[in-house]
Amino acid sequence: MKTLELIFLNEMGRQAKLVVDEPREDVTEAEITSAMDAIIASGVFTTNGGNYVTKHSAKVIERTETVFEMAE
Repeated sequence: MKTLELIFLNEMGRQAKLVVDEPREDVTEAEITSAMDAIIASGVFTTNGGNYVTKHSAKVIERTETVFEMAE
């Protein structure tokens, strides 16, 4: 499973994370930057420390899970 983590700074200077499940394989840095700018401009998201005010970073995380069945 892949996730895209968009990390912003809020009005108090604290990091706030927005996670997108299963991002497109071909998503570009320019698209991520543009999306983060739009999110900040919209003012839709707020945290205990206030609204998102600036971009901090973004990363794609790929996680592999293995489930083991336990015998009773």
